[in-house]
Amino acid sequence: MVGDVGLVGVEPSLHGSGIGLRLLEEASTSFHNLALPFGFLTCRPSVVPFYERGGWKELPGQATRMIDNDLQPETYTGPALALPVLASMSEWPSGQTVIRDGLEV
Repeated sequence: MVGDVGLVGVEPSLHGSGIGLRLLEEASTSFHNLALPFGFLTCRPSVVPFYERGGWKELPGQATRMIDNDLQPETYTGPALALPVLASMSEWPSGQTVIRDGLEV
């Protein structure tokens, strides 16, 4: 089980203000409070460095099963990142598909 982060957004005029990293800190605190081993997210390639600044680690080759806007299953193979919370990155189950079968709203 992982804590899934979706649809993080910061008003462009606030980019560089630290509010995005603060959001990531709040997510991490929530994961700790829920006793989750990892946080997980997918994103566009252009924002990977932002998440890495927040302590997230890219998962090369990670597949994520999700539901698209037409309610059809799809497999996303773009950037995926994990945040080690109560486990180390060496414990990430490499080669396993993350199943995210809910809708993002």
